[in-house]
This record gives sequence, C-alpha cells and structure tokens, in this order.
Amino acid sequence: MSKKFEIGDRRYVVVKKDEIRLFEDGSNKSATFTYPRWTHFVEQFDEIDQCVAKVVAKDDGIKLQLHIGGGWYVSVTSGFFCVDVRKFYYLPGTGVRPTRMGIALRFYEWTRLKAAVDEIRHRHPKVADAQPCWTRADHFNQEGAMACNECNPFGDWNVI
Repeated sequence: MSKKFEIGDRRYVVVKKDEIRLFEDGSNKSATFTYPRWTHFVEQFDEIDQCVAKVVAKDDGIKLQLHIGGGWYVSVTSGFFCVDVRKFYYLPGTGVRPTRMGIALRFYEWTRLKAAVDEIRHRHPKVADAQPCWTRADHFNQEGAMACNECNPFGDWNVI
C-alpha cells in the first residue's frame, strides 16, 4: 500500500513496499531511499535544519554535505535556497562527482517533508522499525563496515 504526501507544487514523497521516493511529477527529478537509508536521512534533520537557518539568515559560509547511504548525499550551501538530495559517483582521477539523479527541495518543501515524517512512521510500521545498516552485526568491526556498499559506495575510504 503506497501513500502520496504532497510537499510542494507537483512534488511528493511516496512510501512503497520496499522504498521511499521523493519526486516531482512530470519530470525525472527524484531521490529513492531504502527504509534504512531513509532512517539515516531523517536522523540528519537537525544538522540540516541548523544549516538551513544559517542560509536563510544569509550566512555565506555554509557548505554542508552529508553522506546518507549508497552514493546519496544531502547538501545545503550558502546562496542556494534548497536542500539538495543527490546521487554521486566516483571518477578515478577526478573524485566524487554529482549525477543528474536527485531533487533540490525548496525550503518550504523541506518543511513539509519533515512534517510528513511522523505520519509516514505511523502509517508504515516497517519504515518506523527500519535501522541504519551500521547497527547490523557485520558492522561491528572495520572490515565489515568497509565492505558495506551503503557505507562505502565507492570502495575506498580515501575518495571522499
């Protein structure tokens, strides 16, 4: 059972059987989360909100980039009035680069997304029960964490 939550003009968050998707209807702008990745994303909301408040206050020193799992990052940067959720890739010799896959949420859409989180958890117990991958037993040592594609999507801790 999926449920669409409107967060802006033609922009939605939808919970599906095994994933959560932010998207703009009629375009290819979207971000897809596994339930554990969504949980990690939601855990970052306070830090993201602190940076959003500084951007709104015209602080020109903000450049937040948080890894939320797989090749996905969330960014808040001075001069850009959005929360950008985007997939990245690794190009040897160049480093980690953004793809076109992602969505930039305007601040009012960001606020609406946060407001939908409690209802999403209430309506979808599997989402509420999801845990980030690092809580699994295979992450209790460095070798296990480094082998995780969610934690280490580019295969080398030194690329970021």
